[in-house]
Amino acid sequence: PTESSPKLENGDYIIKTKLDCGRIVTSDETTPQNGNGAFIYDSINENGKNQVWNFEKLDDGSFKISSKTSGRVLEISEDTNLSQMWDYTGSNNQRWYAVHVGEDYYKFILKESGKCLDVYGAYQENGTKLWQCKYNGNPAQLFKLEKQVQAPQIFKVEFKMPNGDIINTQDIEINKSATVPQVPQLAGYEFTGWDKEFNNITANTVVTALFKKIESQAPQIFKVEFKMPNGDIISTQDVEINKSATTPQVPQLAGYEFTGWDKEF
Repeated sequence: PTESSPKLENGDYIIKTKLDCGRIVTSDETTPQNGNGAFIYDSINENGKNQVWNFEKLDDGSFKISSKTSGRVLEISEDTNLSQMWDYTGSNNQRWYAVHVGEDYYKFILKESGKCLDVYGAYQENGTKLWQCKYNGNPAQLFKLEKQVQAPQIFKVEFKMPNGDIINTQDIEINKSATVPQVPQLAGYEFTGWDKEFNNITANTVVTALFKKIESQAPQIFKVEFKMPNGDIISTQDVEINKSATTPQVPQLAGYEFTGWDKEF
């Protein structure tokens, strides 16, 4: 039984014919509707969406191949043998086995008939239609798949002060986290955090710094005692932290000369 290559993953692909022209399989999306055809054409606008195809593996190992523009699938008309775009029904004329034949080339075998997708007559002109034909190894039946890797979504995260001044702006990939910036000091206020989280970013985000006012506190007071050598108290002073005590008047001591203090104050 025919089977798809296990190496082919679900995803979006450009399909190029192996014919010398190297043209791309394109869906007719001029007026999107059931019955529009598929054909080969030069690259349009760096491979517009009607030249990008989504491959989705089905339960029987075949693939549903759908246009990124309309979502309609590539099938073979039972009346004309030509390819056409149609709403997905799950019928066998919409199921393709992608069989790897070497390098990046595949042949696409229709489940219903066992025949291959083929560039009609091996003609290479723009607009040449696709149909089904018994496999013969002709380049018109071989197609190169180029997987399309989408750039991740990027969102802007702005960190701001309460007055709106910008602290920092970052471009963050979707589902990633922004980096905590350095927060400027705000005189008389203490930084307490942010108004929202900024991990798992999924949209443009403004994050505002939060502050609380610093309440004035009474200064620390220390007791400074000046004493005579015998322990008698000369003076007691309450002195604010980081301030200096006041030099007191020293009593005379008979037979002795005052020379200073045992420590600075």
